[in-house]
Amino acid sequence: MATEFLNGTSAPAVPIIDLVVSEEDRVAVAKRHKRRRASVAIRYVFLTLLAAIILFPIYITIVNSLLTPLQIAARPPFFFPTKPTWGAYSDAWTSGHMSLYLMNSVIVTFLIVTGQIVTATCAAYAFAFLEFPLKRTLFIVFLATLMVPFEVTVITNLTTVVNLGWYNSYAGLAAPFMATGFGAFLLRQAFLGVPRDLRDAAALDGYGHWRFMVRVAVPLARPAMAALAVFSFLGA
Repeated sequence: MATEFLNGTSAPAVPIIDLVVSEEDRVAVAKRHKRRRASVAIRYVFLTLLAAIILFPIYITIVNSLLTPLQIAARPPFFFPTKPTWGAYSDAWTSGHMSLYLMNSVIVTFLIVTGQIVTATCAAYAFAFLEFPLKRTLFIVFLATLMVPFEVTVITNLTTVVNLGWYNSYAGLAAPFMATGFGAFLLRQAFLGVPRDLRDAAALDGYGHWRFMVRVAVPLARPAMAALAVFSFLGA
C-alpha cells in the first residue's frame, strides 16, 4: 500500500503498529507501582519518626522555658503549656546578664573570624606566590599544626595570655585563635588556581605583591574565603 502525493509520486505507507498489552503485563506494572508507592511511604514514615526523635529534645527545652519551676518538676510532665510564662526570658536577659554574654560572643567571634581571614590570606599568598628559603619546610610545619589537639595548647595559650596582661579581656579570648594552619592551607590552594601568567602580566603593569593580592588574588579567592569565614564562625 502506498501514499500518493500531489505531484503524482508515491511513497510506501508507514505501517501502524498496534501495541497490544496483555492483562498479565498490566497486572505486573500495577504491582510494581504499588510496591514503589509502599516503599516511598515507608521511607517517609521512617524519616518523619527520625525527625521527631531529633526535634523532641529541642521542643521539650522550649516548653520548659515557658513553665514555672513547679510545673517543670510536676509528674506527669507538661508537654503543652496551657499558660506560658515568658518571665524566664526577661530574667535571663537582665538578671542572668545574657545581653553582656551575647555582646561578648559577637565581639570575640568578629575578632576571630577577621583575624583568621587576614592572617590566612597573607600566609597563603606568601606560600603561593613568593619564593623564600625553607618555604616547603615551613608549609609542612603549618600543616603539622593541624594534628595538634586543642587540649594540648590550652595551658600554653593561657600562660601566654596572662604574661601579656590580656587575662579577662577580648584580646585574651581572641588572639590565640586568630591564626590557623587550616586557613593558610585552604587559601593557598585557592591562590594556586590563579594563573602564574596573570601575576607576571600584573608585574609588567607595575603591580606589586600587595596590590596584586588585594586587587586580583583576593577577589578570585572569594569562595574559599567565604568557606573559611563559615568554618571560623562555627569554631569561634
